Amino acid sequence: ELVPNSITLSCMLDALICAREVNKGVALLKEWKGKVTLNTVMYSTLIKGFATVGEADRAMDIYRELRADGLQMNLVAYTSLIDAHARAGKMEQARKLFEQMEEEGCEPNVITFSAIVKGHCNVGDVDEAFSVFRSMLSRGLSADTVIFNTLL
Repeated sequence: ELVPNSITLSCMLDALICAREVNKGVALLKEWKGKVTLNTVMYSTLIKGFATVGEADRAMDIYRELRADGLQMNLVAYTSLIDAHARAGKMEQARKLFEQMEEEGCEPNVITFSAIVKGHCNVGDVDEAFSVFRSMLSRGLSADTVIFNTLL
């Protein structure tokens, strides 16, 4: 019999998300809740999974669950949540999450900015995409090939 622990659960969640089996990941987390100490990485894996499959609302559900369990968001969790909203064209919500991220002292990185830039490009707001890009550069972050390709 498999005895659950946090490492086993994290690995299994990651494997399910990589296979795009996000709902199975959520079910597994619920099944093992109470048997294993849950952490932000586990929740951020599920958030990332919902971002990948384009379900921003479900990503927010996981975010709320993370908060209800008394856990703190981290860079990966916030970036994945912002990405989920940007992919869905929900740029106002992405902006609010970005502001909340900063208010909590979590510094965005190039990947965070890339998600926002891509979201603005996808909804046809190229001016705002360039504004976000300039903001990123003004913070001393270096652009990578991903963000340049997005702007092209």
